[in-house]
Amino acid sequence: MARPKLVALSLLAAALVVASLAPAGAQTDGGGVQVSTRGVGTPPPAAGMGTKAALANPKCTADSIQGWGSFPMVTTTGGPYCVAPEPKSNGGATSRGVTGSTIKVVVVLPYPVSNGTGATNDTGSINRATGKPPTVKAVILDTWAALSHVYETWGRKVEFTFITSSGLDETAQRADVVKVEQDKPMFVINTDARGGGVLATTLAKDKYVVYSYSTTPEQAAALAPYMWGLFNSEANLTNAAEFLGKQVVGGKAEFAGDESMHSQPRKFGLVYADGSNLAAFNATFKRYHGTLATPALGYTANGSPLGDPTTSSEEAPTIITKLEAAGVTSVILFTDIAMTGALTTAATKQDYRPEWIITGAQYQDVTILARNYDQEQWAHAFGIANLPPAIKTSGSTGASALADWYWGPTQGSISSVPSSMVAWLANAIMYAGPTLTPENVQRGMFAVPGRGGYAWNDAASNQTSFGRTTGLAQPSYLQGGVDYAPIWYDAETVGPSNGLYSVAKGVNWYLDGGKRYIAGTWPTKKFNFFQRQGAVYEVQVNPTIAGTPVPCTGCPSTGGQGTPSNA
Repeated sequence: MARPKLVALSLLAAALVVASLAPAGAQTDGGGVQVSTRGVGTPPPAAGMGTKAALANPKCTADSIQGWGSFPMVTTTGGPYCVAPEPKSNGGATSRGVTGSTIKVVVVLPYPVSNGTGATNDTGSINRATGKPPTVKAVILDTWAALSHVYETWGRKVEFTFITSSGLDETAQRADVVKVEQDKPMFVINTDARGGGVLATTLAKDKYVVYSYSTTPEQAAALAPYMWGLFNSEANLTNAAEFLGKQVVGGKAEFAGDESMHSQPRKFGLVYADGSNLAAFNATFKRYHGTLATPALGYTANGSPLGDPTTSSEEAPTIITKLEAAGVTSVILFTDIAMTGALTTAATKQDYRPEWIITGAQYQDVTILARNYDQEQWAHAFGIANLPPAIKTSGSTGASALADWYWGPTQGSISSVPSSMVAWLANAIMYAGPTLTPENVQRGMFAVPGRGGYAWNDAASNQTSFGRTTGLAQPSYLQGGVDYAPIWYDAETVGPSNGLYSVAKGVNWYLDGGKRYIAGTWPTKKFNFFQRQGAVYEVQVNPTIAGTPVPCTGCPSTGGQGTPSNA
């Protein structure tokens, strides 16, 4: 049920107007913005995040969220949390793939797709000089060049080796394991959105530090501290169930398209991709006295958030028949793009008009995609979104902002998810400190507060975080999918889409100005769905969180040396 993010590298943030009093477990920065430092651990001593030594580092600026300081990048608050100054010695060969001067990283590129770019299931992918899709290799190299200008690597240079995936079947993945292990790296990054589970888990079992597109919470827990990933499906399931339990269970189906359901107690059905682990949802839903009117209905999925339109259109009518026969008034969706659309189409053909519950899984919360679903049906959709509202800004954000800052406005290759993978690598190396080991990678990543979203009380971003900063009972090794905002879909209003800022008819309204929640924090006071008062579909950047722009000294954008990769 892994879902990649549309906006994965948040360097500029925006926020709500916040209250004057901070909740328990939080503090306010100098500008009055509520922030949370819940769940942080103890950093490796020589890294020192959150210590006086880190704040005294000449590279550190005190103009930051959470009071931990940051290394300026794009803006004064845009870079990583401050670390202690580099010691005289980094300890030399501290782990396999590490020497006193180098760190080996193997990147597994996607199995070639029709356009040859490898930018599978990603958005915003562009070579800014040519206007064409970039290769993932170019994105990795161009993003690393920008990040390494700021991030601390403790006297070592990262050496990348690129291997193109031989295929997605098990035999091909095991052959690629052999290729990777011949290089004996410290880190392995699997960039293929369509799979690679055998490759990634085998390498993690062999004690390589692996970041993979397809990592699940179960894999990460079993293979800690070697397995890391992008989207925390357990957090998604838990937040969806808690939201339903506190806000929806026990009520009447007042938002259904069929008016005869409005006076009926809600009866739930759930549709999910075969192979998904629903344990976290089931446990939390049961805790809040939620029940399903019919067993959860699975469908044949291809593992991609895009789904399979042909299979979905074949299976959706049968699913709708089962839901209607069970008297389901409210359909909980853990479905990909193709199946979500197919279900709404089949429902209209069968004159079935329930409530549709958005869980934030598989891009359900992306407005530009929702506009392609049956609008009569989707006008009765509400739930939670991981993606923030559209951001109203005159400047660039995310990977684009980083490329503008380092390369200049027309240079460099960007692609949101590969860029976020490189950002994870930069954080892992920096926060581990000079003694670079898998154990210190874990300690370092677990020792810093979450960034953005709930952690910063920021309506314009989603929280990225690890360890115990997510509200879950167990630590997280997956950087996103941990915080959500309540939304409802309006099929008539013309406005911008979240994520890609495409203006057309159909918007997601975010309640309470876009306020966000993590597991354990959802309120019981009922939200006012389908009421515009206090709701937004677009937010502006809060200068306190965004910080002040800083120049990139010595960068290509300011006349320094360096040219983007054309790999």
